[in-house]
Amino acid sequence: MTTTNPPTEPTEPTEPLLCWSQERGYYEQPMPPELVWRDGEEVFERFLRLGYERNHWVGDERAECVRVYRREYSADGGDLPAYVFVISDYESYEEIAVWSRADMMALRDTHFARFAAAPSDDVEKLRVMAERAFQAWHGHSSDKLCPRCDPEKWDMIQKATLERELRDAKGRAQKHRGKA
Repeated sequence: MTTTNPPTEPTEPTEPLLCWSQERGYYEQPMPPELVWRDGEEVFERFLRLGYERNHWVGDERAECVRVYRREYSADGGDLPAYVFVISDYESYEEIAVWSRADMMALRDTHFARFAAAPSDDVEKLRVMAERAFQAWHGHSSDKLCPRCDPEKWDMIQKATLERELRDAKGRAQKHRGKA
């Protein structure tokens, strides 16, 4: 028979819970006892203990990022918020509790649009890797064109270039005849 140690007692809340809703904007309320950090508890452990899962994440976890934790069964108006936004960087950590999906969407769209619009570090790494692979395969950057990239467009460009060169040559010949 295995026994488990009882969970450590919650630490005393030092700050109220920061909340947000479309009607009230930002406001504070007393921290629900379940949300209080336990001694030595990591962020993911705390949210896992409370039944949250990480729903969305943007930014670089080693720098500035926003994570959204979702709790499915809290939409019944219980003591715990349905969503918790975690904003963190090297120097700070902040949580914003949101009780409804509509409020979560409004908060995300109005306050965190810059995170959604910014490419993540992983996307940038993939872009650089694809650019290097293209360079190795074609021998030029992806913003240039070659016969292997798009044969029809290449032929069209070559034809237009030849026509322009012929026009320029005729113009020079007519100028030269006019001087003679």
